Amino acid sequence: MLHKILIFILRGARPLLGPQARCKYKVGCTDYAVQQLQEKKIFVAIWCIFKRVLLCNPFYTPKEQLQ
Repeated sequence: MLHKILIFILRGARPLLGPQARCKYKVGCTDYAVQQLQEKKIFVAIWCIFKRVLLCNPFYTPKEQLQ
């Protein structure tokens, strides 16, 4: 139930979170977050999302394209 609420919030807030064209990953952070929430248990998904957001900054260059 909590994951459905978080997905609803992410999809609603997506236009406010910034342009999609500037993301360095193949899948944008909001799409990645929704995907993780749908595929994994809530706490694992939140941990994956947290790590992704930490890596999403101009000082980090990914060694490979993450999903």
